[in-house]
Amino acid sequence: MLYELQKKRVGNPALDEITQNKPVNSNVATVATLNPPERTAEKIAKEFDVSPRTVRTAAKVHQAFEQSPVETQDQFKEGKITQKALVESAKPKSAPAVDSRHDEITELAESNGHKIQTAVRNFESLIEDAKAAFARHSAEFSDFAWDISIHNFKKVTTEAFHLKKYAICPACSGTKCDHCKFGYVTESSEAAILDIINHQEAVSA
Repeated sequence: MLYELQKKRVGNPALDEITQNKPVNSNVATVATLNPPERTAEKIAKEFDVSPRTVRTAAKVHQAFEQSPVETQDQFKEGKITQKALVESAKPKSAPAVDSRHDEITELAESNGHKIQTAVRNFESLIEDAKAAFARHSAEFSDFAWDISIHNFKKVTTEAFHLKKYAICPACSGTKCDHCKFGYVTESSEAAILDIINHQEAVSA
């Protein structure tokens, strides 16, 4: 009996009838399968001196057990997974959400933008260390390396930041259009394009 089996497995899973490969045919499981209606649950609950909630839970567990693969059933029999975990594992898995804003190219841009930013920061740190070393000897670093300037890398840092912020053009979905030229736009441009699209749709409505 499914309900009775669940009571037993809490105390000693090894003694469960289900672990002895006995059929899961119980008075509760048989009558209360597939989530019984409220009245049915109350009737069974009175008959077996349990709560209606217990009957409904037993029905859900029974259904989940029947729908689970053999490996999961074995784990349940051995007490390795709980009733709640069994029921959750039997629920249909929803498809992962599709990200319409990003793809392999935008991920590549973000990854490399981060690497460039890190490289620039490391270089800036090296320049500062070199300046400090020269200063300790009362010498000007710029006299020896006048053409090395952190300021030259400010634009690189800015471009690297934007490189991390690209998304698929919302107007053409990446097929290239007048808004994006090559199928992708920065986040700041994306917001502006969306405003234009929304305005055009409102006007044409």
